[in-house]
Amino acid sequence: MDGGDATVLLVDDESEVREGISRLLRAAGWKAEVFASAEEFIAQLPLTGVGCVVLDVSMPGMTGPQLHDRIRETDSAFPIIYLTGRCDIATTVQAMKWGALDVLEKPVDDDVLLQAIAAAVERHRQDCQRRDAKNSVASRLSTLSPPGARGTRSGHPRASEQADCRYPLYLPEDRQGLQGKGHGQNAGAFGRPARASVRTAVGGGPAARG
Repeated sequence: MDGGDATVLLVDDESEVREGISRLLRAAGWKAEVFASAEEFIAQLPLTGVGCVVLDVSMPGMTGPQLHDRIRETDSAFPIIYLTGRCDIATTVQAMKWGALDVLEKPVDDDVLLQAIAAAVERHRQDCQRRDAKNSVASRLSTLSPPGARGTRSGHPRASEQADCRYPLYLPEDRQGLQGKGHGQNAGAFGRPARASVRTAVGGGPAARG
């Protein structure tokens, strides 16, 4: 198996686990980086590139889930695979709530671990490709300017210009001309003449005074 440009980040306080898994990963063609504690790993944040994190649940000091929270605070989409000495239903459910992609019990079977890592990395790669495609489309759209757009930073019409595109705004002096063209009271539905019609109806206009 060739991990390509992907990196597997292993965080575990047990030296035997770190040594055994790192040997396995490198033999399988993966690039591996190992950390003895969550505090040591934090120096690597924010994460870049493609890969996944293999994270021990229970460690002295900052625990696996606490480190997971720190990783999420950086908006990193790196998948997390938890390692735990007790993989019961309660632990698995809680790990899924924390956002883990998979939960494996120690001592972990080599093939099971490699399969979980391959699936996690592939998921992350696809997520990155979708994100890059979305950002590319957004970047191209931001450079487009509608014909005649003026006075804006992004090429979008001002709020008043957007309103003009949705419906006409009539000024009071246009009312006579509109009524003469057969528009009647509806002519002012979207502009100031509508308010003039309300004043007339409640006795504020010439018709009410006789």
